[in-house]
Amino acid sequence: MVAAARRLRLRALIVQPPDLSRIDAGKLAAAGFEPWPVESVIRSTAIVDLAGGKAAIEGRMDANRRYEVRAAARRGVKVRWGGAEDLAVFFALMRDSCRRQNSAPNPASLAALATMWNAFGERIFLGLAEHEGRPLAGLLLVRHRDRMTLWKKGWNEQGATLYANSGLNAAALIRASELGCREADFVGLAYGTARALQAGQLLSEEQRRSRDMFNLKFGATARMLPSAHLLVVSPLLRTAFRCAAKIPSMRAKLLARLGSG
Repeated sequence: MVAAARRLRLRALIVQPPDLSRIDAGKLAAAGFEPWPVESVIRSTAIVDLAGGKAAIEGRMDANRRYEVRAAARRGVKVRWGGAEDLAVFFALMRDSCRRQNSAPNPASLAALATMWNAFGERIFLGLAEHEGRPLAGLLLVRHRDRMTLWKKGWNEQGATLYANSGLNAAALIRASELGCREADFVGLAYGTARALQAGQLLSEEQRRSRDMFNLKFGATARMLPSAHLLVVSPLLRTAFRCAAKIPSMRAKLLARLGSG
């Protein structure tokens, strides 16, 4: 990794070991890396245990979530698994969600989404929740070995009273279990919420109102992720960087330059 950074003439490199990694901080330090707080790097996530199949997955859900999943089915919401021909529908749903949240879609275009779809091949899945043929919600999943990542979501407001999102996410968890996955990853959980859950503390009113609660009610548990680490490639610049980082005002500027201000 360090050799590649030098070959590419990078000034700095930020990495984050995968969760449950055996790469410890000592090995990273020996290679010149040091912990660096980058806010854009996810520090905790919500994981769902998929053991036991459909009955066990539903049993671990919050009672209200189970009600919503069953209500979605009673109200005629159907989940189907789409292909490349459905990417435009999903991208429109994702774009609508981002517009309501005042954020930009990622991938940023339908062409970029199609490129990613082709790159992942048999490891990528697209679930769509529909009612009387109308798309209400979409969910893009990526599989890596025995983990299914619920990566991107999109929905329109028409599905709120039909609980389309609840039905779709439950179907995704069951599908992942049927494919032999051991766990599902919701890709992120607020760090403060994760710490409170692991410490057995009650969540604040703000935390209980957050979007994280939607995922947690599927029976998800908090998992802390390894810290991001920074490598300044040039040894000379690395020394200067470490000295500058000890000065609070300089450290704030460095954090801002690296996207963590």
